[in-house]
Amino acid sequence: MKKTLLLTSLVASMVAMAGTTGSVEGYNENEATFVKNPASITFVAKKIGVKTEVKVNGTGFSFGGDFKAEDLELGKVTKANYLNHSSVWAKYELPEIKGVKTYVKATVSPKFDTTPEYEYVPTLDDAKKEAKKLYEATEDDTTVKNKLADIATKEGISAEKVEAIKNANDKAAAADLLAQDRIDALKAKNAVAKREDKGNAELEGQVSYKYDVLTFGFNSKTNFPLSNKQYSYELADYDASNHGSRTIKDVKDYGATVKSTHKVFVESEEGKDVFVKGLKDVKANVEIKHNYAKTVAKAGDRVDYVSGEASAKYDAVKDLELEGKVAFKKNFKSTEKIGDYKVLETKLFEKKEARYIHSYELKGTYTGVKHLTLSAKPFVAHVNLSKDEQSRTDKVVYGVELGTEYKMLNDKLTLTGKSLLAGVHDRKIDETKTNTGVFVFDANAKYDYSVTDKFTVSPEANANLELLVSKKVDKLVTEPTLTLTPKVSAEYKPTDTLTLKGSVEAPVKFGVNAANQKFEYKQTQVKTSLNLKYE
Repeated sequence: MKKTLLLTSLVASMVAMAGTTGSVEGYNENEATFVKNPASITFVAKKIGVKTEVKVNGTGFSFGGDFKAEDLELGKVTKANYLNHSSVWAKYELPEIKGVKTYVKATVSPKFDTTPEYEYVPTLDDAKKEAKKLYEATEDDTTVKNKLADIATKEGISAEKVEAIKNANDKAAAADLLAQDRIDALKAKNAVAKREDKGNAELEGQVSYKYDVLTFGFNSKTNFPLSNKQYSYELADYDASNHGSRTIKDVKDYGATVKSTHKVFVESEEGKDVFVKGLKDVKANVEIKHNYAKTVAKAGDRVDYVSGEASAKYDAVKDLELEGKVAFKKNFKSTEKIGDYKVLETKLFEKKEARYIHSYELKGTYTGVKHLTLSAKPFVAHVNLSKDEQSRTDKVVYGVELGTEYKMLNDKLTLTGKSLLAGVHDRKIDETKTNTGVFVFDANAKYDYSVTDKFTVSPEANANLELLVSKKVDKLVTEPTLTLTPKVSAEYKPTDTLTLKGSVEAPVKFGVNAANQKFEYKQTQVKTSLNLKYE
């Protein structure tokens, strides 16, 4: 005990002598939503917390934490909202030796509320009433059945059940089938065994070597769950009133829940030529994620995914910059995201998981006209969404993103226009082919007004129109979504060490009402953000 006290005192003395630098940052993001049908108001504190970082000068040691609460909705706040989102970390950077840099970092993200997340399963009568609200009594049976079938498809209900909805005797029978399918899906979801989540601890290490303008490196992260238990539901005893019975047991193979991600990378120094004049910002990496399961048929069964990407810029031509990027990802377990294209975030890919994706893009940026920037990025990506070869679904996503930016009034006023023109070619195992168009148009105007040299106010307005064009029942159908967003942001920096930022925005959304297929007002949101940082 005496040795421990002596060591603690010694470390404290060294820290005090070395001195520290760092930052403390407080933040808050709120969101109020006003919905027309049914009329309702919700208020959610999306994020609220304090983030801190401390560096011990001259030692390479730093530590910090992020202490926050998330999704605090009025009347629905649980312990998990404010007890399960914080983390603390510590990092040590070794002294650089002949271009070699090394660091190790440990992060602990505990969850103190481990109550299993149940999803309410309604009674069949309740579900039927809800399903029947989805159509109007004046509509004919065929139209209603097709609408309900479309809803079932978007919710991921099987093709056989979707076909049964279409072939129901009448619209009431179709609504009953959809209600039953929804209940079955919820029961199946709750029946799957889930690990008890008490948070995790993560260890990270990186070694890099810089040679001329190139840096070669290896990064490794290993995530350890803080629990080796799992719970599951007994469907035979399922009762919606008390969330059904569940069993809790130890997971025999803890290694199967431990995940490691290893990445080998190379990147050039930003803005410096590589090999030839004009070739800059060269980046490439290969990454693999796996677990440590003891009992597997073959070693490859431990792998979650393998991915890689390479990109570079070329600006030897005056006023023109070209940037190319290729990427791939092969999922062996369908738990990873399938890509970052906006077109992949639309209804076409909701609740979808992929076996693999490979993509190619080339962006050209022209700055030959004063104050004006023009850009175009054509892209193509191939996505395979099915893990079962018998129900293979392939999608080819292709299109171009166009952008323009014009600055005026001494660069105080910025006008921006963006558009996404994309198509999705869908081909199933039975050779069924469909084509869908996704068109997004975005316009923004922002003015930065300097009240003083320390206080800036920036009002702006944004309009976003998204069109989803697809073929349904032998005719083209366009589903438009329009969002108009006025916004005001401000930044106040009274000293070099203190910065205060805030913003208020109110997006107003218009879209197609599923009940009557009319384009109308849907909701208004008010979003506020406040950030205070002291360094």
